[in-house]
Amino acid sequence: MSATEAVSEGLPSTVDARTIAEMGARGEFGEADVFGPFALDNALCPEAAKAKGISNPVAGAANCLIAPSIEVGNFLGKAAKYFNRSACAHVVVGARVPILIPSRVESIEDKLNSIALGVLNV
Repeated sequence: MSATEAVSEGLPSTVDARTIAEMGARGEFGEADVFGPFALDNALCPEAAKAKGISNPVAGAANCLIAPSIEVGNFLGKAAKYFNRSACAHVVVGARVPILIPSRVESIEDKLNSIALGVLNV
């Protein structure tokens, strides 16, 4: 995720997204369709992606979002959880092992979701 869908060397999240998309194109994430960078609107809203001229199967239909920082990930996760009353899971990847970071106020189900997502990322 980033503030824009255009890669800019001055905006590290766009450069990271491009790198992750290139890794996906090489098959490093299995058969997943990986694309980016995306702003939140064009990642989730087909109309926004179309209005911005983004033509990709993921555009407007993303089912997994990668946040550029823990602050953004925390905010996005809690917004999705509390505005949509949806299930959630929180995992930090990139260390030797996944790091689970569920909130103390999350349900048992959401904590179990975090454990399951962490296991998938081992």
